[in-house]
Amino acid sequence: MIGKVKLLIVENDALIQKTLSRGLSMEPRLRVVATANNIYEASDHIVKFKPDVVILDLDLPGVDGLTLIQRLMPQYPLPVVMMYTLSDSVKIDTLNAMKLGAVDYVVKPTTFTAPTIEKMLGELRDKSLMVSSVDLGYLKRKVGSRGLSVETHRFQEKTIVIGASLGGPDALHSLLQSLPAGMPPIAIVQHMRADYTKQFAARLNQASRLYVKEAEEGDPLLRGRVLVAPGGKQMRIISKNGTQYVKITEEPPVCRHCPSVEVLMLSASETLKDQAIGVIMTGMGEDGANGLKAMRDAGARTIGQDEATCVVFGMPQRANDLNAVEEFQPLNKIGKRIQELLEK
Repeated sequence: MIGKVKLLIVENDALIQKTLSRGLSMEPRLRVVATANNIYEASDHIVKFKPDVVILDLDLPGVDGLTLIQRLMPQYPLPVVMMYTLSDSVKIDTLNAMKLGAVDYVVKPTTFTAPTIEKMLGELRDKSLMVSSVDLGYLKRKVGSRGLSVETHRFQEKTIVIGASLGGPDALHSLLQSLPAGMPPIAIVQHMRADYTKQFAARLNQASRLYVKEAEEGDPLLRGRVLVAPGGKQMRIISKNGTQYVKITEEPPVCRHCPSVEVLMLSASETLKDQAIGVIMTGMGEDGANGLKAMRDAGARTIGQDEATCVVFGMPQRANDLNAVEEFQPLNKIGKRIQELLEK
């Protein structure tokens, strides 16, 4: 990242607008170049100031933030981080906004106190820095039919579920680099300590044409986005009203791990059934073996990283012992094979 990330804040409430402007400016890598009260001011400021990231309140008076995203993306593809209050109607708008090209979101607190404000500001700082590296070409292509790019219409809407352990960080780095922008959703469990997963996701994000982030409770599974399970917590895939989300919980380790590949893959077998691809990668032990078997039994396609390219062949070998692995592929061919399995 060269220079500071330029931010445009679109927020109607004057006090919140001022709080955001001051709070975000405290991060030395960010610079607030303009603020706007409505989508008309925002449109003018986008042309004038050319921000790198837009912080957008969806609940604007008159014409709402969703309309801004619809108008913005075709001419000015920019990463948008949305802000919204927690209500069912706004949740629907949030999901629509993310399908149209918005990249991430932050829930505004119900009461504004020093701790809740600082929590929101911290999330906005982190997410503004992360989304500033999103592939702008992908955002522009995304505004086709139902928000999906023409380039990726050839891919089926299946979710890719990946588990890795020892040797996994470098292997995942290599795999994600090989995938094009606009891939179907990807969910990853990498055995890693709680204080490392956010930084790890940020490093993957810099290397990939996809948007990679540490998963948060309620994150929807969306095309073009990779969710990395947070260290010290379990991550499952759940379905609600036809949309898939991740559920993040504090639970004991499973197969001696938290997050556990087993937990993620078992949930995928129940929720996604045959609309998934499971990938078991380098690692020691047996975590994910039963989960991958359940995925295969439910109709999912399954891939194992081959022994020659694994740092440790334990997890793929154990999965293979259970007849969970449909095929083995070397690391440098897993990405291509996933794309082949997604072809319509």
